[in-house]
Amino acid sequence: MTGLRSRANPRVRRWQRLVRDARIRRSERCALIEGPHLVAAYLDQGERPKAILVSEGAMRRIEIAQLIQRAAIEPVLLSDSLFRSIADAEAPTGIAAEIGIRAGAKRLE
Repeated sequence: MTGLRSRANPRVRRWQRLVRDARIRRSERCALIEGPHLVAAYLDQGERPKAILVSEGAMRRIEIAQLIQRAAIEPVLLSDSLFRSIADAEAPTGIAAEIGIRAGAKRLE
């Protein structure tokens, strides 16, 4: 499992930009979805995320562990504070997924 702790890490900075800038999402055709329900719904569609981001605190939850197992990719473990710096939700739940956006998908603002 890859662990990241620095806000200066290029991957962390990219995820922060994906969350906050629609132009970046459109140009890279990627987005970040947050929360166990959205990640589960994405996996239920048979899709595979580009990355799974998990906070250290969320790793202890069975629901999160099951989603990580279903995603079948190595998660990126982030400190709780680093995860909050990326998350757009007011109360982050500790899991997010970087997903690809298909051509013809609705605009992301």
